[in-house]
Amino acid sequence: MTTTTTTIQRPGVPPAAGRAAERQRWRRTARWRARVADLATRDADRAVREVAGCWVRDGHGPTWSELGRALGWPAGMVDAAVRALVAGGRLEAGTQARSLNVAGQLAAPPPEREP
Repeated sequence: MTTTTTTIQRPGVPPAAGRAAERQRWRRTARWRARVADLATRDADRAVREVAGCWVRDGHGPTWSELGRALGWPAGMVDAAVRALVAGGRLEAGTQARSLNVAGQLAAPPPEREP
C-alpha cells in the first residue's frame, strides 16, 4: 500500500521556498531604494546646478535621461532619483517635456521665433 502525503497550504501564506524568495526580493528592493536615496542625497547640489545650467544654456530644462547621464546615474535609477529630488523640494517637474526646473524658480519663457 502506498501512502500519499498531502501538504495543506494556508491561504495567503506562500510555501517555505516562496517565503525565502520573497525575503530575498524584499532585501534587493531595500538595497535598491537605499542606493536611490544615496544618489539623490549625494548629487542633489550637482543636479540643481545641472538643471539651472541647462535653462541658461538651452532655454529649457533637461530630460530626466539627460540629467541622469550628466550625473552618471544608472539608467534604471534615474526616474526614482529625480522623483526623490522633486519630493525633497530640490527640483520641480511639470507635465510638459523638458519642464524640469530648480524648485522655486520660474521657468523662462520660450524664446520667440521669427517667422
